[in-house]
Amino acid sequence: MNNQDYTLYRVRLSKQYRDKAKRFFPSQNLYETYTLLVRKFLADLNQDTQLLSESRSNDRVSVWIDRGVSNMVVTRAMVFKVTPSRVVYTAIVLGLDQLQ
Repeated sequence: MNNQDYTLYRVRLSKQYRDKAKRFFPSQNLYETYTLLVRKFLADLNQDTQLLSESRSNDRVSVWIDRGVSNMVVTRAMVFKVTPSRVVYTAIVLGLDQLQ
């Protein structure tokens, strides 16, 4: 992967929203939840954008996305309606910040 073509972003949920995610997805681990939300974010941002790679640590997912859309992503907070079993829960907020 050429670093000139792609930018690494860290996606992190605050403790408040991690606790919500645990309640909303009791049978699903948080990493799976993060991945689901990141994929949804990228799909909403640009249907042609793909999650090129991902890695995880304690409470965040690192993703590589096309640099061409990076300016639309920096410092933006996205809100999603999470709907397991067709029940709409309180939105989970994803904050994105660029890794230098």
